[in-house]
Amino acid sequence: MLMHQLLLHGAMRQPDKTAFRWVDRNTELTYSEAVEQMERFSGALHYLGIAKRERVTIFAHNSLDYLIAMFACWRIGAIASLVPVQFADDLEYYLDDHQPSVVIYTQEQAEQVSRAAAQVRSVRHLVCMEGAQIGSESLPALLAAGFPTPIDPGNELAITHLSYTAGTSGRPKGVCLMHEPTMKAANCIAERLQLTLEDSSFGATPLSGTYQLVGNLL
Repeated sequence: MLMHQLLLHGAMRQPDKTAFRWVDRNTELTYSEAVEQMERFSGALHYLGIAKRERVTIFAHNSLDYLIAMFACWRIGAIASLVPVQFADDLEYYLDDHQPSVVIYTQEQAEQVSRAAAQVRSVRHLVCMEGAQIGSESLPALLAAGFPTPIDPGNELAITHLSYTAGTSGRPKGVCLMHEPTMKAANCIAERLQLTLEDSSFGATPLSGTYQLVGNLL
């Protein structure tokens, strides 16, 4: 199974059940709402010319937009490339390392993003989650446009997720995950914890880490 198909299966089984809840803002998305937003987001990425295997940097604090951005990348076969916001001063290093085509960010990171992206030739687009800024696209406007989505590439062995090590023995290094092995790991954790469809899990750590993906989100 592909990771984004979890939302599709959830929407078919229980469309009105809560899929994600953002505790700090007291907001949530049902499975059907999450699928709709994933499709809109993936259509926006497709409109920007993002193709499968291209890297999409997400540089932001935890939010529902962050979650949907990851699922949208997986939906079109792009690689969600996650950079922790605490490493803002080294953002150019991370961008140069994974060579993204687009950087999605929150407005408080605008200065660091603009400066770092200007030094990395692969970056074609900047997208601000809160709205248009000089030199960047508006995520709300892109989502509202309702651009069509491409055909799902459907490759379980495609690289889909890139995050970074802590860098304790040198510069942080990118770690890549594929759909099928990641889903197997998530299923193993769920079986060991005896999780059921009625359970919820709470994620208190940054979404930029692989724990949130394998141990909580999936």
